[in-house]
Amino acid sequence: MIFISLDRRTYFTYREQYPALWEHPTTAVVLMALATMAESAIACFVVASLYLGRLWRRGLAALLVLVPWGCLVSMVIVHSPGFWMLHIFWLWLLIAGIAIATMTSAVLHTCAVFRAR
Repeated sequence: MIFISLDRRTYFTYREQYPALWEHPTTAVVLMALATMAESAIACFVVASLYLGRLWRRGLAALLVLVPWGCLVSMVIVHSPGFWMLHIFWLWLLIAGIAIATMTSAVLHTCAVFRAR
């Protein structure tokens, strides 16, 4: 994300002959990098932790946080700089992975419960 943020071609301008004065959006890049690290920490919590028991419980807890956050962040995707789009892509890829892992864990747990009876 940091390397993409340094490329001026990834920013929207209305006309090529009238380029806007450009300043690097350092604050936005740092905030998106911190958000990406926080989202990655949530994914690590889902995959590696034993705190909430089974993976499907941790996955549901993570999805309750990540899906509204993804919807909120994705509202401003039109004319977003490249680093913002990369973050949105990463976030929805993470949500999809956690959702697939959660559904798989829930199905396996349900099958194990039915076999035990």
